[in-house]
Amino acid sequence: MRNFVKSVSLALLGVVASATPALCQQAGPVPEWHGYVSALAGAVSGPPSEAAFTVEYAENMRIDVQAYVAVSYFDNLMRQETRADLAAVGATLTSLTGTTWRLSGRDRGVSGTAGAKYVAPLGIFRPYVGGGGGVINIKRTIRDARAGDVKQAVFNDFLVGDQALVGIDSSNQPIGEILAGVGLIFGHTYVDAAYRFRKVFLINNLDFSQFSAGIGYKF
Repeated sequence: MRNFVKSVSLALLGVVASATPALCQQAGPVPEWHGYVSALAGAVSGPPSEAAFTVEYAENMRIDVQAYVAVSYFDNLMRQETRADLAAVGATLTSLTGTTWRLSGRDRGVSGTAGAKYVAPLGIFRPYVGGGGGVINIKRTIRDARAGDVKQAVFNDFLVGDQALVGIDSSNQPIGEILAGVGLIFGHTYVDAAYRFRKVFLINNLDFSQFSAGIGYKF
């Protein structure tokens, strides 16, 4: 997964680098635009670095304000502390039973958010800040190669995990976000480099940063 994230990051740098000469050659004012749709890829930090993908749609409310909606996918949001606890439980079970236990955990997330951005209208460069909120669906799995799904047992017997993520297939929780970044416009192409800080409510200490970049269509 780390190699995948590194490959995505290098590809995104290539997109931005290839766009720069064309941007520098632009002359005159940027034509009026109404919004954009874009796809972004990157990684989260807070949990160990894992892949993240976002599709975003935005429309101008006025020249310096945009409303947006975004759908994001997070490969694994499990905190490092929980991963360490699972490793400790595996070692304890191995010691007690004489059988090797290898516990692995994953918190797959899918979020839908909406909000607003303030956009500085600086020609082809459009730096922005904003914020919003929505809902995130988190599906936790804890597995052992031999025993299969052990999520319920690990929580009941060793108190590892969050109550909100135990005993159900998945959990919907409120999420808030603040964001900052810069958009680059040339022709009908929109290039975006973005940072998001996200906070999941009702689950203890689940907040994370998302760094991403991508390309889209300006209309």
